[in-house]
Amino acid sequence: MRKLIINILILVLFTIGVYYLSLPLISGRLTAKAAALESQFRYQSAEPLYKCAVKLEPLDAAHYHNLAEFYLRSNYFTRRPETLRLFVQAGILNPASADIQNSFSDYFIKSGDLAGSEIRLKQALSLDPNNAAIRLKLCYFYLQNNESEQSREQFKLAFVALPAVWSYQLLQNKDIAPEYIDIAISGIEEHLKFHPSIDDAALYRGLGSLYHRKGMTTEAIAAFRKALTLRNNDLWLHMDLSYALESAADIPGAIKEANAAVKIDPNSYHAVSRLIYLYNKADMAVDAAATYKAAIRLRPNDEQLRLDFVKFLLRNGLQEEAVKEARSAVYNFPMNTDILYQLIQAYKSAGKYQLAMIELQRLISINPNNKQFQEELAKLYTLK
Repeated sequence: MRKLIINILILVLFTIGVYYLSLPLISGRLTAKAAALESQFRYQSAEPLYKCAVKLEPLDAAHYHNLAEFYLRSNYFTRRPETLRLFVQAGILNPASADIQNSFSDYFIKSGDLAGSEIRLKQALSLDPNNAAIRLKLCYFYLQNNESEQSREQFKLAFVALPAVWSYQLLQNKDIAPEYIDIAISGIEEHLKFHPSIDDAALYRGLGSLYHRKGMTTEAIAAFRKALTLRNNDLWLHMDLSYALESAADIPGAIKEANAAVKIDPNSYHAVSRLIYLYNKADMAVDAAATYKAAIRLRPNDEQLRLDFVKFLLRNGLQEEAVKEARSAVYNFPMNTDILYQLIQAYKSAGKYQLAMIELQRLISINPNNKQFQEELAKLYTLK
């Protein structure tokens, strides 16, 4: 009997142990599923999963934080007191988390409490002084409140901490004030002066982009070339250099760099479009057409690429080739009305008005309320 009781206790303890060990896995899956539902705007389905994760692991700050951020993104105005409680609880459970304090500052911004937001941002920075994203946020907080001196000071401090990351953060903000670009350039130049042998492609790319935005084209080209010596297989570095060379009126050089980008990733829509644009600018229609065809061979199901090629052929007066390409594209994408419309334009350019009318009638059957199509059909009746 005693042995049986011991075995039962062992089994119970084992079951409890397995249960508690599996909790992080279960709650993690719940959170992932909730995030997926939220990305589909299914907020009502996501909320109970976030809540369930909190109940399963009531001592895990991350679950309180996730639910609080969810309310901030979705139903903050109806869940404001609960959102505050969740942030407070998350901060108590993990007082060393800069991310929690950073998110908490968003709560205060939404509540109109700027002083509370500033306190949380400063607390977040004290926990993670090298976090460029948080420092950027504090910088713009001061800027919006007309505290330009403190804003500039945050900028300078950021470069002391992480010049490379900070330059990348700057690239994401296209509306950055000119004075901040000057501070950023001087900050990186100062950093490079004390670290002349630094091998950081991201830092040189950031500097090149800042030079380019400042209109310092020669310096931008030099910085991008330096970055490419450190990371030559970077598609976006070749693209950046291509743009800078175009600004310097070096179209052959710009084409060479765009070509290098396409070779790195022939499937890159941005790189292919860039190369075709430059070929057109240089009146190299044959090369542009060859680039389109090579891209289409790789991506035959890319509707936008096929549409762009038909438009290109029409712009260059290649009506018969435009008709052939448009018919092929319409066959592959019968419901794409933009491609069908370009086929009609190709037929009209080639003087094939009867065929244009047939396709236009088909287009009208898809879009019966489009007055422009009706007017075009009426004009075609006078031309056939």
